[in-house]
Amino acid sequence: MGALISEGFAPAPAVGFSGFVGARWEAFSLSLEGRVDLPVATDPYRGGIYGVSSLGGSVVPCGHVAWFFGCGLVTAGRVRHFGMVNVVGEALQPYAGLGLRGGVEVPLSYDLAARLTGELVANLARPTLHLRGGENLSAAGTSKAGALHLVASF
Repeated sequence: MGALISEGFAPAPAVGFSGFVGARWEAFSLSLEGRVDLPVATDPYRGGIYGVSSLGGSVVPCGHVAWFFGCGLVTAGRVRHFGMVNVVGEALQPYAGLGLRGGVEVPLSYDLAARLTGELVANLARPTLHLRGGENLSAAGTSKAGALHLVASF
């Protein structure tokens, strides 16, 4: 489990958490991950402030060399737009993406390591909130994230 900072779903950087389970064979690993980005407020629009958060999961195959690794990333989930001030209701919309991740995993003990990662994802399904007056609040074409995890091996 670890903390992350992301950009691309909300109009400002968001903080969140992620966790994963997986298996590793020598220089290859395969993980299933879950992630949540905490709500971020938008700029005021016609007297209302909207919040944006996301929840998703990923399949992540990786190659490893010493402390370094590179991964492919297939991700899907939902983005939640909701009213925070003078706005009623919410919209849950699906998203999907393909991306790349790289990082370093530094051993701290026999079965514990610290993992630092960075990723870039092309958002294939870009959730959009259609606002009054014909304007839209949409996810960017790409999203980025950096994370720090504590990894336990069994």
